[in-house]
Amino acid sequence: MKPIFYNSTQWGIQESELDKLRGKGIEHLRNIGCNTGQFYSLSIQEAIKNPNILDSIFEADIPFLVLLESKDRDKKKIGRFGVTNKKNIYEMIKTINPDNWEKYSISMIEQIQKTDNDFVGVAISDGKGQLFIEFLEDTTNSKYLTSTGANPTKLDSCYFSDFETISEFPKKIPFKFVEKIQKSCHFFKGYYEFIYGKSKDKSDIFFTFYSNIPEYRNLLKSQSAFSSQEISSRLKYNYIQQSKYFDYKQKTKEDEGR
Repeated sequence: MKPIFYNSTQWGIQESELDKLRGKGIEHLRNIGCNTGQFYSLSIQEAIKNPNILDSIFEADIPFLVLLESKDRDKKKIGRFGVTNKKNIYEMIKTINPDNWEKYSISMIEQIQKTDNDFVGVAISDGKGQLFIEFLEDTTNSKYLTSTGANPTKLDSCYFSDFETISEFPKKIPFKFVEKIQKSCHFFKGYYEFIYGKSKDKSDIFFTFYSNIPEYRNLLKSQSAFSSQEISSRLKYNYIQQSKYFDYKQKTKEDEGR
């Protein structure tokens, strides 16, 4: 039986979906009026042949999260936080065999800085009124929420059952932020990630990721193992299922080679 993949942000998506996760995702966020940081996407060949592109990006003196993402779904991303010059990017590129360079894309996402009471979050909307939002306090690193290790004592959540009715209020996150997130994405179905932090001298909610592919939207579907608000637990469950599949796949290859 062919496995069904529920892709969390640790894993690459099929080649045809890459643009939806980064470039087109940011484009969607901007089109619907979401506040976003700086974002750039280019190939390894562009970064090497036209270093002036990177020079112009770094002129603003903004740190970036840089991701080298492969079109092969079973290869992990190569990522580095706090990148402030092209030398760091070239160091990352050197870890990849040149024969595989054309398979990778470079995503540069502005790294939102820490501020007082910072948090990250995930919102999932069906575009018809149902909206789940989950928050993780005291960090500007979304990976702590979307991977496998969210601290449950730092989690908070809220749930809108329709466009006007909130069925569960967050216990610790100021409601003014909830309203801002709601107004940004309630009417547009999909999966959103956001950060409350600082860009230069401005503190605000910054949306950093959007996808509308079924693997993310399916997280809305009820699963008896989770309460409705446990988005991070759903991501964790699906991440573990994928890990088991890839471990099985690797073991099968090793057995076949004996």
